[in-house]
Amino acid sequence: MVAVWIESENATTFKRIYKNGNKIKLEPMNKSMEPFFIDATDFNVQGRLVTSIRNW
Repeated sequence: MVAVWIESENATTFKRIYKNGNKIKLEPMNKSMEPFFIDATDFNVQGRLVTSIRNW
C-alpha cells in the first residue's frame, strides 16, 4: 500500500500499486471499488504503509 499523488487530479490516494506497461494500476483494498489506471508520468509515490493496527 502506498500514498500516491495524482498530479492531473491534484489529489492523493492510498492504494496498492502495480506497473502495467506505461500505465500504473491503482487498486483499492475495498473489493467493492474498481481499480483504475493512470499514466506512469502522472503520479508520485508519497509514502508506503509499514504497519496497520486495528482495534475491533
